[in-house]
Amino acid sequence: MKYFLLFLLIVLGFSCQTGHENIELTIIKSTLPEVVGPRHYMEPPPAPPRKAFLPDSSELRVEPDLGVFVDDQWVSSDSLTEEDNLKRVLERKKWFDSTTLAYKTFDWEQYQKDSIEWANSLDFPRPKKRVILKIFDSLITNQKKRIKRVSNLGFKEVFEVELKGEFAELLTQLQDSTISPIPINFQNFSSLGGYQIRVENYQPTDEERVVATLVLSRVAINEERTKAAYYYQEFCGILCGYGYVVFAELTTNGWKVIGKNMVWIS
Repeated sequence: MKYFLLFLLIVLGFSCQTGHENIELTIIKSTLPEVVGPRHYMEPPPAPPRKAFLPDSSELRVEPDLGVFVDDQWVSSDSLTEEDNLKRVLERKKWFDSTTLAYKTFDWEQYQKDSIEWANSLDFPRPKKRVILKIFDSLITNQKKRIKRVSNLGFKEVFEVELKGEFAELLTQLQDSTISPIPINFQNFSSLGGYQIRVENYQPTDEERVVATLVLSRVAINEERTKAAYYYQEFCGILCGYGYVVFAELTTNGWKVIGKNMVWIS
């Protein structure tokens, strides 16, 4: 009897955990299309050919600023030595000389051909590719550093409507370091609106266009399972990315986003 009760407790605990994980994915699948939006649907036009330019001698000047990176370390302008300033001058001179040489040896005839070909390509519809969103394979945890700014400023300053009470508690839950990550079941999460969902290391085909890589946190949910919050970040290219805290509420039409706050951008 004792072993049976122990087995029953384990099964019930596993069932509760699985149920909670399922509702987390349900909330994400219901609200993420609105968070990501349709902005990636349009096929971007091809980039125009690059044109060489002749730098002006005034660009050799090194203007004073707040500071610079010296050997990958940020140094304020007040702390710069004569050697640091000389290094900046030499780097600017090196850039000036290489840019001038590129201008003098530039193939202008090829540039004209490429420009005509590019202009003609704008008049013809390009084959539409499948739009791919890559997603990290687990719901991550402990976003204390990312969302601390929201807590410090307070909800009233960062949201159009004041969010308090349970939503403040959910924000605290997102910073809990004792919660474990959970894997995402991609068999039940293969599409999102007009996007196709793939794992982070997926290699696209020629008929596919990867527009961003997403990272999602575990979802904090209140006891009544009517309010939720999660952290979402999107990497869309080199020096392109941002992160949000998303707040959602259960309505008669399912889970809906009622607010989101950008906590960082690159």
